[in-house]
Amino acid sequence: MAKEISPELRRRIFDAALAAERDYSADLTVAALAEYTGLSDKHFQRCFREVIGESPKKYIRRIRLQTAAYLLKWSDITVTEVAMTAGFETHPGFNKAFVKAYGQSPQDFRTSHNVTPYLHFKRDSTKPLELDDLEAVKLLVRMEQMPSTRIATMRHIGPVEKTAEIWPQMIEWTKKHDLFNDQTQVMGIHNDYWDSNAEDRYRYDAAVVVPDDFEPDDAVSTYTIPSGLVAMTEFSGSLSEMDAAWRRLVDQWLPISGHLTRTAYAFDRYPIELVTGGILQTILRTLTGIKATLCLPVKDNGSPPI
Repeated sequence: MAKEISPELRRRIFDAALAAERDYSADLTVAALAEYTGLSDKHFQRCFREVIGESPKKYIRRIRLQTAAYLLKWSDITVTEVAMTAGFETHPGFNKAFVKAYGQSPQDFRTSHNVTPYLHFKRDSTKPLELDDLEAVKLLVRMEQMPSTRIATMRHIGPVEKTAEIWPQMIEWTKKHDLFNDQTQVMGIHNDYWDSNAEDRYRYDAAVVVPDDFEPDDAVSTYTIPSGLVAMTEFSGSLSEMDAAWRRLVDQWLPISGHLTRTAYAFDRYPIELVTGGILQTILRTLTGIKATLCLPVKDNGSPPI
């Protein structure tokens, strides 16, 4: 019988997964991640598979393919540049892996997602708004500069509709560490918000803002969301309506905004009342009554998309 993974080791495995998500270099290896956690290769691979649900090699490949798909849709760099940027050593190897994951060649994927109209697009104010434009402007998006923000997180990996189930555990941890008060900032980080291929292995981080010098325990991981421009819109409704609002923000508002999204750190910012007084339990049962600010970090069109 396999030995149960301790909370401390589980946290180290999640930290290794986070490190892999932020390292696009082609020379990132499973051995390097094992060394990062202080484990032998064999032990690391067994623990990673148990905690994350797939081998570290498959995980690294999947994250890189998602990055490539993002770049194909939202940038105008060449397919070869996409492959190199996402961490693939050869163009043929990238093509083969991409077709297996998405059922299309990279070029066909780019064409089918209509990348050209999204690039450097500015709406002609002399022409009437189309239906999609009208839906997009209903979002009442505002732009804010967000400072760098340190967060403590617990991760959900699994079906997208079950993301809320991580929150009771996160809130209990927050209370235990005296971080829960009227000023507490709670956020849900969407790491796969734009990739429909990821819905059964959706990576969602339940997060609480912590001081820059906060020392995590074995129950949470910590990282810093970099400062930058964020597009924000208020939301109230059900989980399915929230998904539709995100899609309007990304697929309709963003193309006419003159901005490009960043690949990571899209998040919901929740009012503190949402997780007090039993309201969260009602949401978990009904998946309705959700209130949040949808936050999409963006860059200007002249900036690189990563």
